Amino acid sequence: MTAQSTRPATPRGGVRFNPFGADFRRDPYPIYERLREARPVHKTLGMWVLTRHRDVRGVLHDRTFSAGLIPQLVDRQAGRLPLDREQTARVGRLGTKSLVFTDNPEHARLRGLVNRVFSGRAVARLRPRIAAIAEELIERAWAQGGMDVIGDLAAPLPERVMCDWMGLPPDLCAEVGGWTHDIRYLLEPGLMQEDDLTRVCAVVETFAQALDEVIRARRNAPGDDLISDLLAARTAGGDGLEAEELAFVCIMCFVAGNETTKSLIGNGVLALFDHPAQAGRLRRSAQHAGQSETAKRAVDEALRYDCRSR
Repeated sequence: MTAQSTRPATPRGGVRFNPFGADFRRDPYPIYERLREARPVHKTLGMWVLTRHRDVRGVLHDRTFSAGLIPQLVDRQAGRLPLDREQTARVGRLGTKSLVFTDNPEHARLRGLVNRVFSGRAVARLRPRIAAIAEELIERAWAQGGMDVIGDLAAPLPERVMCDWMGLPPDLCAEVGGWTHDIRYLLEPGLMQEDDLTRVCAVVETFAQALDEVIRARRNAPGDDLISDLLAARTAGGDGLEAEELAFVCIMCFVAGNETTKSLIGNGVLALFDHPAQAGRLRRSAQHAGQSETAKRAVDEALRYDCRSR
């Protein structure tokens, strides 16, 4: 876990958290073990790094820590660069109106509205469509004689599912993948150079404008889709999402959902390749116990076994 801070750190030991290092990308767990032993809390790359379970839990449960610091860092970074306020205005509002970057009470308000739509029942209704998209991607790879698991399955699957759930037009769906990749830079604002921030600001503005058009159309003619459901969501007092807040929910759905799903699929497939006996056991169990329950247990174990993003 990382937490932003401006306090100086006292270096201890010879190991440092560097997610860009070749050894870390190949296998981070030995480095995590050394960090827990020698430098469980230290500052690097402009952020504080916590590697012990109790420290991470402490931060997550301590309301004096703020999720709103990242927007402040983005604003500070923009102030150091020759960008005018008009260029960075939408990114600034993303930071103050997005569920990911807000603290209570605004976070509780947004979460209460969004949770009315992102329910277990709603996700269950998506399962047939998710299965159909996954089968389509796999059949295409079968016809072509093979696939890149990440490029041909893990990355397009969550994008296609979210586009389908939102009912986005095809021309917008074609842009979502590249835009999502760029917007992820906002999660590490201290690493962004002028070109990065300029590009991200332009992407957020373009993405939000495109979603604004879709939201206006759904307000006039609601359908059976995520955006229509979010438009209809209301608290007991009648409060609902503003149009721009809804656009930001949609943008962050792609940012949050893409990387997590992609990494789960990639890590799971790699683990089965590395442990062929377990892969065989999974196939045999699916044949005898039924695919649904076996697949659920396999996914749960894949999440437990290797939860990193690559």
